[in-house]
Amino acid sequence: MKLFRGNRVTKCSCDEFDAFFSPNYPPLAELGIDIVLYLNRIFWPCNINQGFRAHTKLCRNVVVLRLFPSITTNAVRAFLQPPVQGKKMHPLLSLFG
Repeated sequence: MKLFRGNRVTKCSCDEFDAFFSPNYPPLAELGIDIVLYLNRIFWPCNINQGFRAHTKLCRNVVVLRLFPSITTNAVRAFLQPPVQGKKMHPLLSLFG
């Protein structure tokens, strides 16, 4: 699996797991048994000498709604039912196309 800069990729397959390709920019990382970071390919707005660190305190109140052409209104209504309502949830829309 490869990590690409989002604005540098194009979708090349609709039925494969490895569905994205970056014709103009190499991957930022490769994930397999080991994680290989290509630090020289990552834009660093601050001092690179600080070292790499992963953020571990992330918001757990994120929900993903995958929208596609054949989704029904009942499916969207079910998505919006408790326990989502009443909590401070942050929706992330995954759109078709």
